[in-house]
Amino acid sequence: MTDTSEQIKQLAKKIEEMKTQTSADKKHTSVSLNTQAVRICIELISGVIVGSSIGYILDEVFDFRFILLLVFTILGGAAGLTNAVRYIHSIDKYKEDD
Repeated sequence: MTDTSEQIKQLAKKIEEMKTQTSADKKHTSVSLNTQAVRICIELISGVIVGSSIGYILDEVFDFRFILLLVFTILGGAAGLTNAVRYIHSIDKYKEDD
């Protein structure tokens, strides 16, 4: 008799461990809409800032007027947009898996 009751206690303990583990996983994987929107904005803005900075530095080094600044700002915006779209696709893929 003690063997069966001990097995039941161990099984109940394992079930509780699994419940707490899955609830912890859900807390880490669930991302609010505000967080998603902020990340998308940061992706877009950071691409433009980095591209503009590189363009400005290259303009100063090679003594161009503003051509490289314009080109790298456009490239930075395209890179930021690409990163934002990739993030949106990863969110969609994660929601489809649920």
